[in-house]
Amino acid sequence: MDLGIAGRRALVCGASAGIGFGCAQVLAAEGCEVIMVARDPGRLDAAVTQVPGARGVVADLGEDGVEPRLLDAAGPVDILVTNPGVSPAGSLTDAATVMDATRSVPAQTMALIGAFLPGMRAAGWGRVVNITSSGVFASGAALGLSGAVRATLTHMAASLAQEVAADGITVNCIAPGPVDTAGLQHFVERRARETGQSVAEVRAARLASLPTRRFSEPAEVGALCAFLASSLAANITGRTVLADGGANAYPFL
Repeated sequence: MDLGIAGRRALVCGASAGIGFGCAQVLAAEGCEVIMVARDPGRLDAAVTQVPGARGVVADLGEDGVEPRLLDAAGPVDILVTNPGVSPAGSLTDAATVMDATRSVPAQTMALIGAFLPGMRAAGWGRVVNITSSGVFASGAALGLSGAVRATLTHMAASLAQEVAADGITVNCIAPGPVDTAGLQHFVERRARETGQSVAEVRAARLASLPTRRFSEPAEVGALCAFLASSLAANITGRTVLADGGANAYPFL
């Protein structure tokens, strides 16, 4: 299937590993000119060598004022894949923790999108794909802060989608469930410490909660990202697509 994005320029954040790397791989395979962004130069260089035709830009998206520097380094793009990292774990009633998480996920992600929107508007074509989490549809202590700030980003993205639709730009979110990455392993280890269970027990319980009985692979999320970025998805916008192994039981989400 031709996704109609060969030759498009795609910028993928958090691209040195995990879901971001999976998105970069698939977009490159579809013929996109891929710019991979990450903050660790060594890891980024190693990742770039595995994605044909890609180039890397070192940037810490948590730094103030990084957006214009990244725009200057990358130039205008057709496809922007935001991929905010793991937000701080902590109490929902601790103001400093909540403010830090809000700044690092919805606020800075929207600022990044805002930096690249003028170029998309000028071109009359653009795709924004935000990697969030299936935690936006759930509540609970384990993912309370992470889910809350990503839910904020989800709402902002849906509102922005309506604002820019007439400019030929779509804005969507992917909400992955557990994906077999280092980030998932870190989460499992943290839950094991918090609950007193073994890492194997936490991992087994998480697998048992999935109807498919397996974790997603980064490239599977990347394939969904490429479709949402494609010409075929031109009339899909303002949506959040779950990729959670069937765990979410709400039929109308």
